[in-house]
Amino acid sequence: LKYFYSTVTVKTGRQEIFSGARKLWYTLNFFTSLCLPYGTANLLESTQPWIPENFMNLLFSLRRTKFSAILLILSLSIFLASCKPEPDPETLLPQGIEELSTDSPLIGKWQDSSYSIYEISQNEFSNYGDNYLSYAGNNLVISKTSKNSGYIYIQYTRAADENWNYTTDKEKAPDIGNWYAISYKSLTASSIKISGAYKKGGETSTETLEEAMAEFTIENGYFSTYSDCTKLSN
Repeated sequence: LKYFYSTVTVKTGRQEIFSGARKLWYTLNFFTSLCLPYGTANLLESTQPWIPENFMNLLFSLRRTKFSAILLILSLSIFLASCKPEPDPETLLPQGIEELSTDSPLIGKWQDSSYSIYEISQNEFSNYGDNYLSYAGNNLVISKTSKNSGYIYIQYTRAADENWNYTTDKEKAPDIGNWYAISYKSLTASSIKISGAYKKGGETSTETLEEAMAEFTIENGYFSTYSDCTKLSN
């Protein structure tokens, strides 16, 4: 270090001065980069009394700032890498399936001529009456066959037991948690035709949504009877 210092102070040419200063800076930069991370910065101060104290403090401050910035960048990189966004649920849906939009005309409370209620929300479907409960489900998605018709798919949360009593107890009603379909057609702002999937000897539910899509279709003999409903409320 003294050699580089003498290069700056003894030689008088402009080129020699800048050359020596550059060497001095590179040497100090390298030496402090080794010392500061390990807490031995005092070593440089004690061996170089000829360097102004304010200058040394500035060097150490810059080095600490640089080191802290590197640590901050590394920490942010690790944090951002660990915070990967959850996949969009719509990208996981089978082709032709979509979630119900908040402004869908399907959403609302519908009543048929027997006073049975079909209540549809963005995520749930429920069928009930004044004195009874029928089937219900969540994770609602739809498949449109036209602008005013299609299928509603739900996972049972309430289903029939072997005696056709509706319950939320899966031990009594094995269909709970499985998929079921409802067909709708002639949808308007105030009316709809609804039919739950049923045929003699047919399936009452499927384990997956894809299986429900394949099984519960008009072509397979389901949805032979529809209920004419009017909208009571949105």
